[in-house]
Amino acid sequence: MSEYTRFEVKEHIGVLTLSRPPVNAVCADMKAECLEILEAVSLTRTDIWAIIICSDQKGFCGGDDTKEWGNRTAEQRARAARLLSDLYKALYYCNVPLIAAVNGFCVGLGMGIVSLCDVIIAEKDAWFQMPEVNVGTVGAPSFLTRFLPEKMARYYALTGERIPAQELYRLGCVLKLVEKEELADAAMEVAKKLAAKYPPTVWTIKTMMNLTEREHSDLLDISSRMRTLGNVRILANDPNKKEMTQAFNEHRKPVYDMAYLKRAQERIQEIREESERKE
Repeated sequence: MSEYTRFEVKEHIGVLTLSRPPVNAVCADMKAECLEILEAVSLTRTDIWAIIICSDQKGFCGGDDTKEWGNRTAEQRARAARLLSDLYKALYYCNVPLIAAVNGFCVGLGMGIVSLCDVIIAEKDAWFQMPEVNVGTVGAPSFLTRFLPEKMARYYALTGERIPAQELYRLGCVLKLVEKEELADAAMEVAKKLAAKYPPTVWTIKTMMNLTEREHSDLLDISSRMRTLGNVRILANDPNKKEMTQAFNEHRKPVYDMAYLKRAQERIQEIREESERKE
């Protein structure tokens, strides 16, 4: 029995609903539920020809559950990292087309999910954000390049500012902007168009497009390695990380211990030198 998701299938269309009040902050168990569903669709089920990913909360996804971070043991942190990596892979490799129906807000990990979908439909007033810079972690900024031109991706990753759905629509990232009450119907309309095609042809086209993309840039591997490199090699022992997460959860400005800045600078230089030696 799923605790944080619902999955319903009708006329070959699956609807995966994220449902963890109040903001769909993604905990480890929620990742595991989504992973189980997506893997089943790709590996064992032939009756599902398109999937809509949506939310029954006030926003699509509030990102990773920052309140869970401080209470994790080392083993739990490792499990959460594995689950996140496996979830991203399951989304990317899912045979059937994925349609993201974004309401309210789409934050952090939620942007990773949506960037790996094939089609995005959003409410007119929805907004997107990669706020990891505000909580002392790396997240997956490489996914922003699936939305935005490279310089804009850098700006939003480095500032953590919100990106209006209207801007993503202007850039061609969002297929449709609709009123709140029209979101479910608009997503279903697209899903029906996709599900009407011969499934093996759709699966093959999607797979070939993914393989072509990976020939140019191994997005999943790069994202996982960069996330680990930044969080473990540079930020793991930063005393400000805990303060930033706590301040974020308490809705206040963090108070930094600036003495760590020199050590971070040294670690970044070490990584750059290692990269140069490999070239």
